[in-house]
Amino acid sequence: MYQSEFARKYIALGEARGLADGVISVLAVRGLTISAEQRDRLFGNDDPLLAGRWLDRAAEVDSADQLFD
Repeated sequence: MYQSEFARKYIALGEARGLADGVISVLAVRGLTISAEQRDRLFGNDDPLLAGRWLDRAAEVDSADQLFD
């Protein structure tokens, strides 16, 4: 199915933001807090692959600071 570059861009952005929500949820369930700057970094990202890696890491890190290492 054909998708314009415009559509692909916004689909990827939506996927990345959905994954960012997941990162925050996983961290919250684990009792880890996230700073405003970290939240901005999560939601400023438009790459779903990177957001997916952050989601995987959210299950393993000891602090939100380690998320982006």
